[in-house]
Amino acid sequence: MKSREVGRQTSLVLASAAQAASEIQSYDRALRYAILAARDGLLSPASPEAEAQLVRAAHASMLLVRLEGHRGAVLDAALSPDGHRAVTASGDTTARVWNMDTGEALFTLWGHKKAVVSAAFSPDGKRVVTASDDATARVWDVERGEAVALLAGHLDKVRSAIYSTDGRRILTCSADGTARIWDAASGKLIT
Repeated sequence: MKSREVGRQTSLVLASAAQAASEIQSYDRALRYAILAARDGLLSPASPEAEAQLVRAAHASMLLVRLEGHRGAVLDAALSPDGHRAVTASGDTTARVWNMDTGEALFTLWGHKKAVVSAAFSPDGKRVVTASDDATARVWDVERGEAVALLAGHLDKVRSAIYSTDGRRILTCSADGTARIWDAASGKLIT
């Protein structure tokens, strides 16, 4: 009876450690503690609390990087073709370019007057196009974090902007009921 009580107390300590580790974002440690607690019998897989703790720790342990810094909702995200960068579009009127290996924000792309609702990389990964509720799209150089073209002409919110597969054109679609094709290098309207 005594050894069972010691095992129960050990499992309680492990379960508490799993929860604490999860709260400080030490997810691998949280998962190990939760597995040990389950193995020791207090948190059996049949227990809803144990199952929830294990699932939470397992999902959290898969987190590679956390991209934090926007002051509004993140409305869209895209990975660069090589997977080393990401771009996020936000209701805070900015887009951000991130290092996917470290989670560090490389650039904040300022210039839109309203929410940025869409962002996409060019096929070569050197540029990003963003679409905004301010009725514009913008092209950005992601090496310098600078705007290189303003795509203006829509009469209402630009809902999406994407590059053609060859990177020479950009397609925008708008709440004004139109889609437009732009020259990606110059920003000039094609049709």
